[in-house]
Amino acid sequence: MSGFRLATVCGLAITLAMGGAPRSVVAQSAQQRSAFCVAAGGIASACAAGAVAVRQAAAQIGLMASPGAEIPGEGSTLGRRLGGMPRVAAWVRGGVQSVGLPKQDQPTSPEDESSLAPAFQLGLGLGLFDGFQLLPTVGGLLSLDVVAHASFLSLGGKSGFGDRVDVVSVGARVGLLRESFTLPGVSVSAARRISGSYRVGDIAAGDSIEVLGDPSYTSVRVTVSKDLFAFGVLAGVGWDDFSADTQIIANDALGGAVLAEGGLDDSRTLYFASVTKQLGVLAWMTLEGGWARGFGPVGGYRGGFDPGGSTVFGSVALLLKL
Repeated sequence: MSGFRLATVCGLAITLAMGGAPRSVVAQSAQQRSAFCVAAGGIASACAAGAVAVRQAAAQIGLMASPGAEIPGEGSTLGRRLGGMPRVAAWVRGGVQSVGLPKQDQPTSPEDESSLAPAFQLGLGLGLFDGFQLLPTVGGLLSLDVVAHASFLSLGGKSGFGDRVDVVSVGARVGLLRESFTLPGVSVSAARRISGSYRVGDIAAGDSIEVLGDPSYTSVRVTVSKDLFAFGVLAGVGWDDFSADTQIIANDALGGAVLAEGGLDDSRTLYFASVTKQLGVLAWMTLEGGWARGFGPVGGYRGGFDPGGSTVFGSVALLLKL
């Protein structure tokens, strides 16, 4: 029972930490952020483009920080080694994502700012509890891993982003079913991600909009995987809820600029799949790809960037398990 108590305590601690993380006092949608900017005196088209940009930037940063499975290629929880010691997984993951934003210098332009942006991740997972065995070949129920990783996003100069952004994440994976000869592995993960601040556009350099934010994320992933001998396959679905304290700086009708500050809150769904090949006794390589849904429109936005467009992403990872 000691392992179960440890798993319970760790799970409760992570849940409390995620629930107790600070959020904006007044969270608003992108549409509300745009209306607030207009009420402050900003040009409607610039305010709408700023609201689209501040939401899209936060969403893209969250997706780049964890593009798919919490542990690459792993649908089952890690479990423990013989003797009760935690099984350890460490990985490096590199990815690329399509990044698109409204043009900051011409918010009503039929074109958009788009590019491919790379990301790099270092991660560590620990298997704390093996779960319960229901039948001889059916086990792993309520097994538990803890997971942490750091992601480094190379956004400087991409689509108007001002700087590189780093993101740290901590979370847990709960097993519903451990993979066996006949059954797949199924797990659910939840994580809290904290990002450095981001900036898009530069009013001082002549842009019509400039937006800033410091987002945090609550992410959930559900994964199913199966080893097909020559390689392993995984499919999953995820949800990213994000909030941020934001600033939208937009041109006004008098040739100046207005500042609209406030909270932003939104979420979106993503789908992903991967193929894994074992390279040796302890090493695996995973190729992953997927796409995330877009967002609803913001009234008054007339630029070429489509807020409802999906985001495509991909990554390759090297995983070591001890």
